[in-house]
Amino acid sequence: MLPAHTPPARRAAADSSAQTPTLYRPSISSFSSLPSTKSRISTSTITGTGSTGSATLLSPEEASFITSSVRKEINAKSRLPGAPSSSVVQGSVLLADISGFTKLGEALKTEHGDAKGVEIFADQVSAVIAGLTLIVQRFSGEVVKIAGDCLICVFVNIPGEDEYDDELSLSRAKYCAHALLETIKVINEHLDLHGGLQQGVIQRIHLKATMAKAEQLGVGRQRWFCIAGRPIKLAGILLDKAGPGQVCVFGGLVIDRATVLKEQKCDDVDVGSSPTVSPVSRSRSISRVSQMLTSCPAAAARYLPPIYRAKYGAGGAGGVGVFTNEYRRVVVAFVSLPGVFKQSLQSKGIDVAHLNDVYSTLNALLSKFEGKMLFFLLSL
Repeated sequence: MLPAHTPPARRAAADSSAQTPTLYRPSISSFSSLPSTKSRISTSTITGTGSTGSATLLSPEEASFITSSVRKEINAKSRLPGAPSSSVVQGSVLLADISGFTKLGEALKTEHGDAKGVEIFADQVSAVIAGLTLIVQRFSGEVVKIAGDCLICVFVNIPGEDEYDDELSLSRAKYCAHALLETIKVINEHLDLHGGLQQGVIQRIHLKATMAKAEQLGVGRQRWFCIAGRPIKLAGILLDKAGPGQVCVFGGLVIDRATVLKEQKCDDVDVGSSPTVSPVSRSRSISRVSQMLTSCPAAAARYLPPIYRAKYGAGGAGGVGVFTNEYRRVVVAFVSLPGVFKQSLQSKGIDVAHLNDVYSTLNALLSKFEGKMLFFLLSL
């Protein structure tokens, strides 16, 4: 899990040679077209592990729970990825930790009462997460997981970029980090963000619950996608060093809202030519994201979070209904597996077969006691 931390005092930018003429300045209207948190869910049939089928698709709300690279992989192969399996890519990991949620939640409950305050709080959290995720996608990155109030983002080279130039994805990650710092204040002035950015080799891992016991308990069809590698650990260390409104980058650079980078481009607009993003660019970006969400085969439902599947998925009690925020008392347990994490830091990567056994066993044990796995992260 991500480490608990108390950020140090604000640090000055360590790299005075970094320069850029213009900063990314989003408008609040950038987020007016984002999906509502009260969207209608259409329950989809979960198909087999082979062909995804041509007729049945997940709803956009369902697809939004699945990592974009996984959706693309399923569409490209017309079937679910093999599991357990892994691949290695060169890229950058950005941990973007949002601060201020606890204080905001308490203030809203004091002002509006517990039930209404929690509802307003959940809507505001959803708006922030959706807005920041859209920014990451604009810079051709992806939010692999949302761990509590931390976005785990990955940037790799995209088609059209030199696959041997590792600085291209890192450059986009830096620009994205700066955009996130500015954007969060546009969406909600009471919140802030700090983060860590590290480059290196990343292991992409597909898991599935395969043990006989897991099958007996009804979780044998569950899939999970995660990443592993030293960049996650190092990004976590940099995250600890960052003060409010800062992103610490390996090599000593500290990005804050006043940082001037050399040039700043995202995938659909050159921000260097204009301090704001045009409505046309915003519309094109949101349209592209929406198109990806409406073309996700139903077979990908295996990757939906267990809590979601229990309520809305095949056999869930929720069925077709309105997807809303909920307020309930729960028991949360954090389980640390330091030996597994240590193995993920080795140059050869983690043994995915062993990791899959661990994942399957945990799934089976949780199901036996009517629990659900919220996160399975190979990070600090």
